Amino acid sequence: GEAVAAGTMIAADLSLRLGWLNTQEIARMNALFKSAKLPLNAPKLGTEKYLALMQLDKKVADGQIRLVLQKAIGKAVITAEYDKVKLLQTLEAIA
Repeated sequence: GEAVAAGTMIAADLSLRLGWLNTQEIARMNALFKSAKLPLNAPKLGTEKYLALMQLDKKVADGQIRLVLQKAIGKAVITAEYDKVKLLQTLEAIA
């Protein structure tokens, strides 16, 4: 559950940058994970390491990194249609 929580918060950050979530929704997610004593932050691995690990994910199709992102709380989508610059910004923020 700990890796899922940290990954969910990374995806939430990207969803926020894409304009799909707002800061109140992020705060709500933070509070829920915190109350469950789950980590809110992923380990500091560096952007390149995260990108390399993401390439190994089972959701990669035809070389495209597909991500589970939130359009709203409880409304997730699996997509490769996202701004790659914003993904890099998210990874740089956590890396």
